[in-house]
This record gives sequence, structure tokens and C-alpha cells, in this order.
Amino acid sequence: MDEGHKNQTVSTSFAIKIDHVAFADGRLKLIYGCFETMQSFMKRAAFLTAATVLAWVPSLRPYTPHSDDLEFLLGIGNYFGRWGAWRIVGHLPAMYTNHYPFAVLGLLGHVAAVLVIYYALSEFVGNDRALFAGTVLGTFPFGDEAILWSAAFSFVLCTAFFWAAILTRTQFWVCLLFSLLCALSNDALLISLFLSGLLFRTIAPPLASVLYYAAWKLTATEVWKPITHLNPRSLVSVWAYQYYPAWRVVQSWGSLWPIMLVLLGFLAVLLYRSPRTEPDWRLAVQALILMMGASLAYVIAGGFSLEPRKEYPLLPLLLFFICSLMPVKPSRWAVAVLSVIGLVSTWLLIWTRDLSALDKMGVG
Repeated sequence: MDEGHKNQTVSTSFAIKIDHVAFADGRLKLIYGCFETMQSFMKRAAFLTAATVLAWVPSLRPYTPHSDDLEFLLGIGNYFGRWGAWRIVGHLPAMYTNHYPFAVLGLLGHVAAVLVIYYALSEFVGNDRALFAGTVLGTFPFGDEAILWSAAFSFVLCTAFFWAAILTRTQFWVCLLFSLLCALSNDALLISLFLSGLLFRTIAPPLASVLYYAAWKLTATEVWKPITHLNPRSLVSVWAYQYYPAWRVVQSWGSLWPIMLVLLGFLAVLLYRSPRTEPDWRLAVQALILMMGASLAYVIAGGFSLEPRKEYPLLPLLLFFICSLMPVKPSRWAVAVLSVIGLVSTWLLIWTRDLSALDKMGVG
């Protein structure tokens, strides 16, 4: 073998070794990157869990059944005989928790819903904005009745299953299961569930919506006949009342409102100094369609009132829309200040509600 051929063989062998090293190095970087991403997600999930639990500690107390709770104490047999498949999964806690451990169940369900929504939103708007949305959902007292009242817990369940269905939209059978559980928990997001299948090109959510509606109509013996008023205002009726939840939070601070204004000022400065990003208008349109689907569900049902429990499934959709247009990636300090505002607001709201209840009972 001549000298030139030997040199060519050595060069080729050396090049192959370099390619192998580069390939191995690339795999290591990919594995390390995945590990870092998972570690970052776990840290954010741990923060959301801790902040949510701390915000809702005052809710951990003995539970007294009231209002609709008393109807559901009859058990699943009597329930199915009257209402069929209507919200049957969502009302199971009201039938079988015997109410006393419900406070723990309500908090655990809320934490699970917040984590699922955060994970789902992170796929669309990124980790930073999803963490911001998750902090609002977890620590602020929006939709508090759904967490505190067993008969309204169906709103928590349907919200968690709705976002789980979106998260698993590429896996037909898993998505179908979550979609069915969402529909059987509460029909507040039924139209949005149907629309999500069209937006994200999956057949499971629309199929689940149709199956649930058929099951409900075939099994229920007591069906409401709502009075609908289809006019421009009614089509956005749910969202027209969204100022009220925010006003309730402001009212809960009472004479401490100057402190809240200072914290909001800090939050505004921190958001202004956060890293910039581009709004996603296409995503905003998708979020808007899902929002209008949720609003239309109440129009068809004939109810325009926005009790606190009905806020729960609507707020994540509103935050999805806001985050898609948010021009910044909220910093950690901004999220920390936001969590403090939410935590104090929740504690104060539950405390003032307790004082109001004692006042009505003539105690003190």
C-alpha cells in the first residue's frame, strides 16, 4: 500500500472518530437539555404547589353541608334517576365525601387543576407566562366557591379535565377519556371542548361532547327548559361581568388598600423591566374562540349571572388570551410579588366572609 493511500485511510478513520465524538456529544447535550428542562419544570411546579396550598390554608376546616349539597346526599342511584348523566362525575364528591374531609379534597383538586393548566399553557405561551397565569389561578380567590363548596366542585374537575384533554390532544384514547370526564363533570366548558377539537385538529373532544349530550338527554328525567335571550350583549354576557371578580378582591383588602396599591406598583415596575417577547396573535384568536364558546354555553343555558363558582373554568381561558398577547416574560420577582398579592387577597376574602357569616348569625 502506497503512502498516499495510507494517509487517506488514516484521515477517513480520524474523520469517522470525530463524527462519532460529535454525535455522542450532541446526544449528551440533548439529554442534559432535557434534564435541565425537567428540573426547571419541577421547580416551577413545586413553587405553584407551595404557593397554592399556603394561599388556601384558611379553607382547611370542618365542612357543613348547605344548599345543593343536601340534594346530592341521596346517593348516586337517586341522583341518576332524576338527572341522569348530567354532571354525575362532578357531583360524586358531594355524594360520598360525607363532607368533613371535603376541605382537603377541594384543595388537592385545586392544586392538581393549577398544575395541569400550567403545564398545558407552557406548551403555548412558554414557561414564564404560564407560571404567571398559574400563580393567578393558584393564589387568587377567583372562583372560590368551586373550591370551598362540594356541590360546586364540579367546576374544578371539569376545568382540570378540559386542560388535560388539550394537553393530551395527540393521544386519541387518553384525550377522549379526559374529554368525557370533563363533560360528565360539568357542562360549563362543553362548547369550548367541542371547539378545541376543531382548533387543534383532534376528533376526541367533539366526539366526547356529542356522546355526553346524547347520554344526558337519554337518561335525565328532570331537564330544565331555559329561557334564552340571544342579543349582542347576551353573547358576551359572561365576560361582561368579569370586572366583578376583580372588584371582590379589591374589596377584601378593606382599609389595607393602600398596601395593595404599593404592591401593584412594584408588580407593574417588575413587569416593565422583564424580558421582552412578541405577542402571538394567532394564538390569541384561538383563545378568544374558546372564551366565546364558554360564554355561549351560559347563553344556551339561559343564565347570565356570574356567581363565584362559575368564574373558575372561565379564568384560565381569559389568562390564555392575555398571556398570548403579553409582550413580556414575567421575571421571578414579578411572579413572587404577584403570589403575595394573591395569597393575602385569599386570606382576607375568606376571613371577611367568615366575619360576615358570624354577623348574620348574630354572633359577637
